[in-house]
Amino acid sequence: MEIQPHTVSNSASSPATNGTIEVPTVYALAGEVSTYNARALQRDMIDLLARNRAGLVVDLKHVDFLSSSGMTAILAVARSAREAGSKLVLAAPTPVVLDALKVAGFDRLMPIVADQDAARALF
Repeated sequence: MEIQPHTVSNSASSPATNGTIEVPTVYALAGEVSTYNARALQRDMIDLLARNRAGLVVDLKHVDFLSSSGMTAILAVARSAREAGSKLVLAAPTPVVLDALKVAGFDRLMPIVADQDAARALF
């Protein structure tokens, strides 16, 4: 299965200020994150961070496989976020993906939360 990323809006209107509040971009993935697509996904995520300094939420709820290449890409994006003074949060990983992330120690390196709402609350 090929990965099918899509982004969700990254700004919200604030009635109190009649302005725009920067909120993190949500990057939702589906399928497999593997050697075949990890670099392209890494480039996409780094580009999204460059366009929205508020940060990035990577929604993993429809990812059924995350290879070591995919994990390496996520680490590179997390490093880029830190260097830019931004943040990367992983949201809604499937049980299999969550187990892999925990075994690799990702839960000690970045927030991993149950859903997009919990992720947005961290910004």
